[in-house]
Amino acid sequence: MPKEDVIVRESKNRSATDVDLNILIKFINKFDGNREKLSAFLNNCRNAVELATQNQQDILLKYVVTQQGNQPQNKDHIHISKSKVTQQGSQTHSGSNVNKSISKSSVPHNPNSNNGAINSQQRTYASTVSGTLKYMPAISPLTTSMVDIPNTTPAIKNNIYNKIHNVTSYPSEKYLPFVEVQTSVSTKLLKLLVDSGASISLIKKSSIRNMPEIDEHTITFSGIGTADKPMRSFGRIPIEFNSPRYRFHIIDNINFPYDGIIGNDFLSDNYSNIDFKNESLTISQVELALKFNEPIYTIASRTETIIECSVLNPEIGEGLMVDQNPVDSILIANCIVKVKPNSRINISVVNISESPITLNSNLKLKLTPL
Repeated sequence: MPKEDVIVRESKNRSATDVDLNILIKFINKFDGNREKLSAFLNNCRNAVELATQNQQDILLKYVVTQQGNQPQNKDHIHISKSKVTQQGSQTHSGSNVNKSISKSSVPHNPNSNNGAINSQQRTYASTVSGTLKYMPAISPLTTSMVDIPNTTPAIKNNIYNKIHNVTSYPSEKYLPFVEVQTSVSTKLLKLLVDSGASISLIKKSSIRNMPEIDEHTITFSGIGTADKPMRSFGRIPIEFNSPRYRFHIIDNINFPYDGIIGNDFLSDNYSNIDFKNESLTISQVELALKFNEPIYTIASRTETIIECSVLNPEIGEGLMVDQNPVDSILIANCIVKVKPNSRINISVVNISESPITLNSNLKLKLTPL
């Protein structure tokens, strides 16, 4: 996915006249001394301060002090100082940086990896794709990367060019496009995930009803399904649908909710284009209807999370998210967000309860125009 899809809005690049002081004040709700709400309160304060001019910051910091409740939850009264509001803690997000698309992982990652560095005990992330894209080798939510492996045998070196194809997928937690097509290898419609970041196109062995002659060219891949170790493909077969004919790599019957993946190799060679606005995939002048998997998130207890969700008024393009908490024990950060080309937004949420909460991404939030 082109890097332009990942929107990072730095406050220093924003015009000082864009945000009225009255709007910034709306970010800051009165803090009642409840420790469970402290993190959300500090985040909202920090979001407002980072979007403010120097003069506005002085006013806001004085206002923050007035919003500290006089009745603390217990004897350990929580005092919120200027340094707490302005410091950059490891467990916080600024409102100007809410629009980041970051893949979720359950283990710490190398900071140089495509999925970013994250510890699931601290924070969970989800991501999506957006925009109308011309296909070039790129990174997408289903991240495909090339990883060196040892030169074990000449056969492996010749067949996979000394690389492992790593397809990292969390289909249940991303707003992903797929198509249902009639193909030459099955009598039923096949459900194929459209992934511009996957360098290869795959099909599950169990989805093939009419097996054509197999090309013995094989690859090694990992990161898809539940397998911990790299797996080998069985070879390639030609598959024809809606006039294009292309070779897909056959993979084992892994735990994956699609019959296969249309990868970047297919999309590039067939001059393909995804149009999220009109929900269509064009392949060599043939237009197919795109469908989408609606993600469901599991927010761990006492965890801050960036998710993608629906919005009722995407046509305004950019707006203010203030005081919207549609689910009990889930707090949504007050912030300014920009609607992505797929008519959805990224927001920061906090589960303040002691139990995991399942959250549907169709939250139907409403933005207030700036």
